[in-house]
Amino acid sequence: MTRAEFADLLTRFNERPLPATAARHVYIWQTSIEDLSSMVPAQLISTLNLHDLCRKLVNTPNTADAARQVILDALDAWLSHEFPHDDRQRLLVVLGCDLMARYRVPIGHFMRLSNESRMVVFLIPGGDSRFKPSKPLPSYIYVQPEATLAYFKPQLAEDAVIGERSQ
Repeated sequence: MTRAEFADLLTRFNERPLPATAARHVYIWQTSIEDLSSMVPAQLISTLNLHDLCRKLVNTPNTADAARQVILDALDAWLSHEFPHDDRQRLLVVLGCDLMARYRVPIGHFMRLSNESRMVVFLIPGGDSRFKPSKPLPSYIYVQPEATLAYFKPQLAEDAVIGERSQ
């Protein structure tokens, strides 16, 4: 989907409940949150920063499976207690998606949340996918700049990716 098409979708979504044209109203946004915020009224947006959410956690898991479960529990709590449950249209912007990719946190919570009145946008800055180190890294460091995007893309509809590459 192009940015113009997504902007049109956001305008219509802001006005009334809107059935999803694909499987769900779950999207990947590849530019900045400022670009996204400029397209919709501020009262429509709720933000979940996974890095901030994890900083508040008491437990420090020592395995990837344990980390995944701690993140899922924190997501459950946040979505139950912090995310507004009124009748207004809502756009949830999820920041820190690299944690979901790193610990293989499933997107099921967000898929269940999305409907005609709830849209979820995973923010994956395009610069993350094009990262190039300024100096050569040691051979024991393996950089995968596309890892976050590669984790999300197979789980979403084909036209759910919006941003720099879909102009």
